[in-house]
Amino acid sequence: MTGENSSDRPYLGRTLATLAALFSLAATALSGVGAWYANQASEQSQATQAALEQSKLVKDYQIKVFEIVDKSLSQAQGGLVLASAYASSLDDQKLQTLVIQAIRVVALSRQKTGALTQEEAAALQVLTEATRQADVTQIENAPNVTDTTKAAAAIVNPLSQNGVTEAQLNRKAINPIGWDVDVFWCVSRGDPSQQLADAIARDLADKADAGTPLSGQPLGRIRVRQLTDAAADRGNLPKDTNEVRADIGEESMGDALVLAASAKATHPFFREKSGTSTRWYLSLFACGV
Repeated sequence: MTGENSSDRPYLGRTLATLAALFSLAATALSGVGAWYANQASEQSQATQAALEQSKLVKDYQIKVFEIVDKSLSQAQGGLVLASAYASSLDDQKLQTLVIQAIRVVALSRQKTGALTQEEAAALQVLTEATRQADVTQIENAPNVTDTTKAAAAIVNPLSQNGVTEAQLNRKAINPIGWDVDVFWCVSRGDPSQQLADAIARDLADKADAGTPLSGQPLGRIRVRQLTDAAADRGNLPKDTNEVRADIGEESMGDALVLAASAKATHPFFREKSGTSTRWYLSLFACGV
């Protein structure tokens, strides 16, 4: 018995030493993993803090801009120029939309009383074009927007020159606060479609020149544009119907345009939802003839 115990001791000793080494390695590894996680947590904490500080700076800037815009709008003359400049610097789209809408309301009020200056009108035009360009760019770069919608947005927007046959029917200066309207005629529907588009566009241009509002809103630039079947197919646009395309929130203006266009047509127009997100702009398709 004594001999057997003596022969087991070296093996037992080696086993214990091996286990101790393994535990030591495991402890070292765990210590390294713990240090890595601690370092990651520290970096994440620093990044979060930096993001919070940046967010606070952005919010503080936005509040400051809002205060400056509010003060500028209260000025009797020239305030809209400064307000428009500051509004264009806002990155928050929702806040920018609210500020621009406030600027447009004040501008419309001043225009009705003849107090809107030429400088303010020019500043509003620049702001409007910059806002529309941002809208178009946003759709172009949006990952969750279909190619069909992107194709439609590239055609049906007030900045596009695609298919323009009458660049401006207005005889008087274009109202910078007015809603722009593009009246499309379909090539596949021939002369009747173009003639209807021309008649509707001329009527709208006369209203714009006379300052006659639609749904309480002034009209801006009126254009006539042709639409090929290929372009219509790419953007899923009308080819054989009379339609007015309006975004969400533009229903009232869209309905007013439907009534005005239907008065010139044999077949009535209908309002359909637009997905192109073009502000202060409506598109009309005289393709039902």
